[in-house]
Amino acid sequence: DIQDNETVKAATAKAKQVAHDIQESEAVQKATEKARQVAHDIQESEAVQAATEKAKQVVRDVQENEHVQAAAAHAKQVVHDIQENETVQEATAQAKQVAHDIQENEHVQAATAHVKQTVHDIEESEAVQSAKAKAKQWGDDFQAKESKEPSPKASSDEPASSSTSRP
Repeated sequence: DIQDNETVKAATAKAKQVAHDIQESEAVQKATEKARQVAHDIQESEAVQAATEKAKQVVRDVQENEHVQAAAAHAKQVVHDIQENETVQEATAQAKQVAHDIQENEHVQAATAHVKQTVHDIEESEAVQSAKAKAKQWGDDFQAKESKEPSPKASSDEPASSSTSRP
């Protein structure tokens, strides 16, 4: 009986040890599972942080791209304004040249008109002098003719040619 009692005690002790080992093993498994879950959560958290950081970087890149596009648009506008200004300056220079050419043309026309008037005046003066010379010549010829042939109607106011032309 004593031996049986010792065997029972030994078996009980062994059973208690096995139960304890099982509990420890279950605790280790639970702790292991918990550790795995924590590790998984940490990895997920790191993935979320990485994704968040990536999203932030994408937002920064988009904003930078928008700034670049805005700067490019501004630069294009500046270039366009410069080109428009150059076009306006060219058009202004051309308009000034046209105005200058018109003024020169008007001066040329005025000078041409003046030369034509001067030529006309000279021609008129020459014609007047020629007519005066002819009139003087006719007068001289008439006086010479009158002095050679005295007219019977010398006292008449009318010239001899007009009195013969009447009926």
